[in-house]
Formats: sequence, C-alpha cells, structure tokens
Amino acid sequence: MSLLDRYIILEALQFLTIGTFSVVGIFFGTVEFKNILNMLGLFTVPVSTILTFNLLQLPTGMMYCLPAGILVSVMMVLARMHNDSEIVALQAAGVSRFRIIVPLVILGLLSAVASFVIGEQIAPQSRQLSSQLLLLAIDKTSRPFPGRMLVECKDEKENVRSFLMLGKGAERSIKGFLHFDLTQKEKVPVLWAETAEWNRGNWLLSNGRIFELLGPTDASVKCSFGKMTLPGTTSSFRKSIESGTNDDLSMTTSRLREEITKYRLAHHRDDPYLLLQYYRRYAHPANCLLLVLAAFPIALLRRRENVGFAFLYCGVLTGGYFVLQALSLAVGESGRLDPLICAWMPGVLLCSVGLCIAACKRI
Repeated sequence: MSLLDRYIILEALQFLTIGTFSVVGIFFGTVEFKNILNMLGLFTVPVSTILTFNLLQLPTGMMYCLPAGILVSVMMVLARMHNDSEIVALQAAGVSRFRIIVPLVILGLLSAVASFVIGEQIAPQSRQLSSQLLLLAIDKTSRPFPGRMLVECKDEKENVRSFLMLGKGAERSIKGFLHFDLTQKEKVPVLWAETAEWNRGNWLLSNGRIFELLGPTDASVKCSFGKMTLPGTTSSFRKSIESGTNDDLSMTTSRLREEITKYRLAHHRDDPYLLLQYYRRYAHPANCLLLVLAAFPIALLRRRENVGFAFLYCGVLTGGYFVLQALSLAVGESGRLDPLICAWMPGVLLCSVGLCIAACKRI
C-alpha cells in the first residue's frame, strides 16, 4: 500500500468513526429502544445493567449505520481535499482522479465485509444476550414501579391496553391492587386483590374479586378468588426467549431463510416483510461500496469555488439515502413493490446518480 493510500484511508477512518457513531444515535432514538429503556427505568434496574444493555445494542446499530457512516466519511475527505487543493496538487504530480478514489473504494469493500460479518455473527448473539439480560435484571428487582400508584401499560402503537393502581408496600408485596383491562370494547373487567406479591415477572394475587364495568348490567362482583396469578410486563419477552422466536434483527440469514420457507409452506405465498429483511442483509453491506461510488463526483470538481456544491451534494446525498431507506421499507413491507427491488433501491439509485454526474463532468 502506497503512502497516498495510507494517508487517504487513515483520514477517512477518522471521519468514518465520527460519522458512524453519530448516525448510531438515530438508532438509539427509535421508539422501540426508548420503550425498553423506559421499562428498565420503571423497574429500577441498576445503571450498570442499563449501560451493558446499551453496549450490547451497539453491533446492531453499527451494522445498519455503517453505510451512512462511510458515505459521510468519503464525502468529507473528498470535500476537504478539494477545498485544500490537494486533488489539484496530486493531479499536477501525475495522479489521476480515479487513482485518488481507489483507497476509498478499498475502504468501502472492507466496510461492506465488516457490516456483513457483524450482522451475521455478532449482532444476533448480542441482541439475544441483551434480551436475556433484560429478563434477568427485571426478575431480580424487588418489585416494579416503586413509589408509583398509577401505571399505564401500552402496546406497540402507544395505545393504553390496561392500567394498574398499586397500594403501599415493602419488598415484593403491596397492599391493595387494581387492574383495569381496556382491551374489550363493550366492557371493562376490573380485578381487585387485597394483597399482591411480585414473583419473577408475575403478580401473585390473594383474596380478590373480579368486577365488570360498562357491561349490560350494573357493576357487580362476577367472581371471587383466594389465589390468582396475573402475568406481568415481562411475560411476552419470556415466551419469546423460551420458544426461540426472535425478531428479524436477532436472526442470521440462514434463520431468515428457514422462516421464509415455513411461511411459504404454511400460507402458499411469500411474506414481503421477511423477504425484504433477508435481501437487506446482503444489500445493506453492499451499500458501503455503492455509496462510495455515489460520492465520486466530488473528486471531479475543477475549481476551488465549487466547495459549496460539494457540501450541498454531501447533504443531499446523505438525506436522500435516509429518505430512500424509509421509502423502500414502507413500500416493500406493504407488498406494493418487489422486496428485492426495495432492498437494493437506495444504494443502486444513488450510485447510478453519482456515476451519471461523474460521466457528465468528464464530458
């Protein structure tokens, strides 16, 4: 590797680190991740456990943010070299513009391999480990929602499914427990218990009654019980881990192929969502290389005054990548467009635009 290659790659790596971890912040800002952190806070999980959980999510975030990071890195390096007239100096020394971008292409290839390896070998295991850590941390808490008397339980769409009214207590037990079930449209079942004890993700209720509000008759006692178990917030997570059913981010490509085959045999058709996630496992790493080529027109700028165009092009290309990603996901998951096309569309489209602009500038 020549001195020029080392110089460009080392500088690009600096911008790549900054760009990737900046974009990772978007991943940690998703609604799903915020809900998990809120739940950890409600269960008074130790700060060290929350930090460990965040670290275990980093491989997944890096896998999906690496293409955007390499795009920002390449464009910043080329824009700076153009602004400092380094590209002109290299041309005067007999180095072509195509030779200048070779180390960036090599960096894109290495990033593509790294993204695929992370998504195949590291991210699935780290997400499964983080889920198990989440359950263990919640199970070890004395009881959830200490110091709170009213707790709302929401679904994925932020709709309130039920809420709890908790009395005072100590350790794992409380005196006075009310549970309102809002999932039924015509009535509201209400569960009351004299005492409740938190035990490994479930509420163990004692000496209680079940009422029914807004039903066809006035509110009255439907039944009484001496002992009863009410599944807690972690029941769905525990079932998911025990059954081995995980989200698509926790699956390898071979596992995704198995799920696609099972769905195809059961429903005699393909699941657009699974197919899209499967194709993205290959398209997303390839975007690291495609986006390097999309940034190539910056290396062809001839005058120093065009640096404004360079940064404008950087912003448009970066914003366009995220917009196309969201658009392709929405269209692909709904089945309006072939999942294979949706998976490859952002990278291929931007790469085509960049190469077309580069060809026009060469002419």
